[in-house]
Amino acid sequence: MSHAKIKVALAALLACSAFSASAASPFSDVDHNDWSYKAVAELSEQGVVDGYPDGSFKGNKEISRFETAQIVARLLAKENSLNNEQKASVHKLANAYSDELKQLGVRVDNVEKKLGKTALITEIRVSGMNRYDNIFKDTKKSHYEFGARVGFNTITKVNPRTTVYGQLETYMSLNGQPMYDVNADQHEDSKLHLGRLFVTHQFGKQETDPRSPMGPMSNIIGIGQFPVTMGVTGYTYKGNFKGAFIQFGDANKGGHLRLAYGRATDINYDYTAPMQRGIPNFEKTLNEIKGDSKSTPIAKNVAQKYQQAIDAIKRLNPNNNTLYPLAPKVMMKDGEDADVPAAYASYIYKKPGKYEVHAYALKAVGPVSNIVQAYGTALSYNVTDKLNLHGEYVKNSVKLPLNDERPSSYTVGFTYGKASVLKPKSYSFGIDYIHSQAGTYFGGSSSDIADQYMAHVYKDWTPASTSTSLGKMPAYFADKFDNQIKATTPEEIVKAIATPSGGAKFFLAKAQYVPIKGLILEASYGFNATDMGGRQMDNIFRIQATAYIK
Repeated sequence: MSHAKIKVALAALLACSAFSASAASPFSDVDHNDWSYKAVAELSEQGVVDGYPDGSFKGNKEISRFETAQIVARLLAKENSLNNEQKASVHKLANAYSDELKQLGVRVDNVEKKLGKTALITEIRVSGMNRYDNIFKDTKKSHYEFGARVGFNTITKVNPRTTVYGQLETYMSLNGQPMYDVNADQHEDSKLHLGRLFVTHQFGKQETDPRSPMGPMSNIIGIGQFPVTMGVTGYTYKGNFKGAFIQFGDANKGGHLRLAYGRATDINYDYTAPMQRGIPNFEKTLNEIKGDSKSTPIAKNVAQKYQQAIDAIKRLNPNNNTLYPLAPKVMMKDGEDADVPAAYASYIYKKPGKYEVHAYALKAVGPVSNIVQAYGTALSYNVTDKLNLHGEYVKNSVKLPLNDERPSSYTVGFTYGKASVLKPKSYSFGIDYIHSQAGTYFGGSSSDIADQYMAHVYKDWTPASTSTSLGKMPAYFADKFDNQIKATTPEEIVKAIATPSGGAKFFLAKAQYVPIKGLILEASYGFNATDMGGRQMDNIFRIQATAYIK
């Protein structure tokens, strides 16, 4: 076989490799300055090419069809690590050399159809971190959470265009402390629950390689409970969305537009409860204090300040004595599904290995439409093969009375290296700075540390100068009222109202390492954290190990 005839094969090999400039030359006749040096060294390291017994590569030597088939067979063995385009190239070669591959004992995929079969990927994650009832340094209270999450992920290819995705998962404590999960009251420790279930169908031109294990990724419609990530980091939201979507374009490269309508299911109910359902009987509590003949003048004065704060933001529904701290017409009924109804749109442009740009918007609909009308943009750029810079910006265009602002958030950071669970000894580390005003984040972050900072909820809040507990209460509301109650003059009350509450600004350092294929170790550390009013939060360290079994 001539050198010219193996160009297609070499193109496939190059497409399947991430070149490493530091790899040592494995062959005596391949010089470091050779144009093909990096590709040959990487392919040798991955076991795709062997060279000859004398230690040479003989790049100009003609190779036989059997030698080419042997290279293709090794690529087929690495199929799970390839993307759709790479798989298409390898399968094209496999068809061309099917006779030789059969003699080598390799079965070609197009002879062995996989339609109708279900692939199962088991995910086992063990993690440990401090979980806070009160995260602020001057009054902190926490317990150590150590436990595991087990997920059973399924992919069923109904036909070349239609794929069904499912996920069953469970959380279990390993030290007697309950494992935290967003809205965990819906499921019990060690009990299986449905994480996601959705079906996609490709319209228009069929993909070149419908045999991808993930099914078609371009021009698809979907319905069910499916994953959504806002931005490149997912700090703002990385959770599930229950509804339907349509996507135009390829999710792996180039541009694609996605439109979705339904309900965001990973919103933190404890954090959003006052926004959606208000704080019931709040005025009644104050009136009881003011009208109690046994109350001291100080207690009555405190209650009066509460009433002044309520009157100042004018968010009290007199029909049910419920205070709505963020909007006057947000009146979601008790018992109604607390998942936030929303419409979502995003446009993402990707140049694989180089950069990706995101633009997205989310608008709450129904009873919470007065709270969220957000838009954002994000950029991820690879300066080199290992150094990545990224940033995000999110703006809520609704002016919220809590801090009298249209809140925004932004993230800037870098990552060095690229940890891949399919590549042993790969690693990454980096650091991000997050600045998130209250009203741009509502739960569902990709980071448990970010979630505790940005959506902190007191487990048992008793307003200052009172002895009446109001139970769970988000810091953005509790701190606002506590600051006003502690004021001793009208000027101090005005200042307390003007001081922003809630939100967070902090640094988040992260590191990942893959010791063996299928296992990834992670550590993250949040530090220098304060809320928007400058109150200091505790530093948080989190460790995690995740194994994938297929």
